[in-house]
Order: sequence, then structure tokens, then C-alpha cells
Amino acid sequence: MNPSTLKFKRQETGQIMLLLAISLVVLLAFVALAIDGGMIYNHRRTDQNGADASALAGGGAAARYLETHNTTYNEFSCSKTSVLAAMQSAQAATIQRAATSNYTLDTDLSDNNGVNVICREEDKGISIDKYIDVKVKITTDVQTSFAHLIFSGPVRNTVEATVRVHPRAPSANGYAVVSLSTYCSGPSGAEIKPTDGGLFINGNADIEVHNGGMFSYSCFDSGGTSPDVSVIPPEKGIHFKGDIDISGHPSITPWPDHTTSSLDPIKIPLPRCTGAAHQNVNSGGTIDPVNYDHIKVTNGELVLNPGLYCMYGDFDIGGSVRVSDAYPAEAGVTIYLISGDFKVAGNAYANLKAPKNDSYAPAIRGVVIYMDPANHGQVSMLGNTGSEYTGTVYVPSGLIEVGGTSGVNPTYRTQLLGYAIKLHGDLDLNIYFEDPDQYSRPAYLDMHK
Repeated sequence: MNPSTLKFKRQETGQIMLLLAISLVVLLAFVALAIDGGMIYNHRRTDQNGADASALAGGGAAARYLETHNTTYNEFSCSKTSVLAAMQSAQAATIQRAATSNYTLDTDLSDNNGVNVICREEDKGISIDKYIDVKVKITTDVQTSFAHLIFSGPVRNTVEATVRVHPRAPSANGYAVVSLSTYCSGPSGAEIKPTDGGLFINGNADIEVHNGGMFSYSCFDSGGTSPDVSVIPPEKGIHFKGDIDISGHPSITPWPDHTTSSLDPIKIPLPRCTGAAHQNVNSGGTIDPVNYDHIKVTNGELVLNPGLYCMYGDFDIGGSVRVSDAYPAEAGVTIYLISGDFKVAGNAYANLKAPKNDSYAPAIRGVVIYMDPANHGQVSMLGNTGSEYTGTVYVPSGLIEVGGTSGVNPTYRTQLLGYAIKLHGDLDLNIYFEDPDQYSRPAYLDMHK
């Protein structure tokens, strides 16, 4: 054997042991990373669950307090006693819930272990967003198996959760008259079809909208000789997102304002009809809330017992008819138009109001007329002097027509939410929007991270 070759091989002796040692160190580092990484992640997930649960408990306590003390959107103010008490309730519930998971929270977020409850009233231009935020921060140290051998300081997780509490509020941010269509095709002065969309004011009507504004997702169209339109108070406003067409010499206060903003989505649950047999009504009398193929009466008196009326055809009242729902005062009806139209015209007298509580379910509290979204029909609310409609009228895919001649002057304690809306005639038309009479979305929670 060549001596030089032997010498070279002797110099390589022991290198495999060095490579093995390095490999073991690297392998152990990866194992340590996997073990500690999993431990840190699992610990963080547990902490996040604790923060979420604590914030939700606080938000739920605030929402319950607002509901119990009837603090609705219009009553909500960050300085109001019931709102301040709801915030205190949220704080206490958050701390208590955290303690059940072995987290100790104070009322100061600067140490990253606490809860902060704040109230906000943010001006969004066409509306004010009112809410309570419950913000939680939790910080914990993780007892690692290997990381402490490398890092001198503790391995620490900090998580946070925010729950936003919205008070009970009317649909569409409290606007009294809302056209929901984003497309407008009806020309000024022409007959408006249910599929035209837009907000139309025709004739010589003197129209006053009290305690709620007017809003159109498409056009605002005013025709006729000299309609007089007022929103009272004026700061509630008249807003539209599409085009404006003003003809004649109208008086409009305040003047319609073009906006790019939108209202909150309308979320009114669909009524639940039973599978009972369908009935027909062709004359006066007292009827019960069941399924009807049609209700068509031209004389006499028609009394509707409280509850949900599911219509598979027209609700058509004309001639000298009195239509009323039965008492007590909190009782009422929801007329649900699965198909067909709602028509009250001529010398008919109508007194229809929505239930003021949930005792008459499946009738919907605060909703007097509900047209199914698949129904492109029409709701014509006319009727004689003394007629009165109370509650939200929701027609997401059709036309709401309100008005008549000088001999017709009903009272509307309503919120009109329709694909297209037509206010017309030669009469004094007053629409009164009051929270207790209308559908309102219950207080609810949003989770923010």
C-alpha cells in the first residue's frame, strides 16, 4: 500500500462522528421547535377562546340590559343612564366569565390583561351608528420545553377580542319612506308599475313625513302642478342615489340630497304559514288568521281577529266597507301576500295595525303588510277619512301606492319600505313614523378581532 494513501485515510478517521453529532443537534432543534411551536399555538388558541367567550358574555349582558330597559336606537345616547348601566353590566360579566377560565382581568388594557367598554355615536352622513364595544386583552406566559434554553425572556401570548353591541333599531336606519330599487325606469307623471323602482311624488298633494326621512336607492321623481313635500324635522333629510327629475313648481323641504351612502340591510324574517286548507271571503263578518285564496269585500264590515293572514291571492276592499282588526290594544295583524295585491280604495274605511308584541306570532311584531320577495305585486293603501294604518309595510319587489282624492285623508303611522313607492293625489298626506309602532331589529352582537 502506498504510504501516502494510508496517511490520507487516517486523516479522515472520526469525521462521521462529527457529522452525526451536528445532525443530532439540528434534529433535536427541529423536534424542540415542533413541540414548543405546537404548545405555543395550542396555548394561544385557548387564550383566544377565553377572550372571545369573555367579550361575548359582556356583549350579551349589555344587549340584555338594553332590551330589558327598552333602550332603542332613538333612545340610545352615550350619556343616558341605561346605556351607562349596560356598559357596567358588560364589564362585570366579562370579568366574571374570564375568571371561570382562570383569567384575571382588570379594567385597564395597558397591561394587556383587561377589559375596556366604550360607547360610540359615529356620524355616517345619512345616519348615526350607535354601539357599545367590549374589548378584551389577555396575556399569558407559555411554559416551554426547550425554547427557554435559547431565549432568556418568557415566551408570551397576547390575544384580543372585541364584541360590538348594537341597540334595537328600526329597519333602514329609521327612514320612514324608502325605495329599495337600485334601478329606476318610471317616467315622471306616467303610471308607475311595480317593477319601475324609485320614489315618485305626483299631483298636488301636501305631504308631511314626521320623525323619519325619505330615501331612494335610485331616483327621486316629483311631478304634478305644485306638490308640497316636507320632512319634519328637516334634519331627517331626503336622500337619493340615482337621478332626480323635478317638474312643475314643487315645494320640497329639505331639498333632496344626492348621496353615495347606503342604509343598513333590511332583515325582516319571512312569515311562517301553516299547511291549513285555503279559504275565500266574499262578504263581511269576522274572520280568523288562516290561509286565504282571496279576500274580496265591497260592503258591510270585515273584522280580522289578531294573527297572521297568508294570502295566495288579492286582499281587495272597496265600496262602503269597514275593515278593522280586533282588540286588545296590543293585538294586531300581519297580512302576508305570497301572491296577489293588497287594495283598499273607494269609500272603504280601514283600521289595520301590526301587533305590538310577540304574543300573536306567527304574525310579526311591528309588520302590518308583508309582500313576499317573489311577488311583484302592488300595495294600494287608500281608504276613506278616518282610516288608519299602523306598522311597517314591506314590499321588497313591488309597488307601494299611498294617496287619493281630496275626499280621502287617512292616517299613516307607518314605515313604507318598497321596491317602488308612489305618493300622490290632491290631499293632505301625513306619515308618522314612531319606533314602537314599527318593526325593529332586536339588539345584536358583532364579533370584531
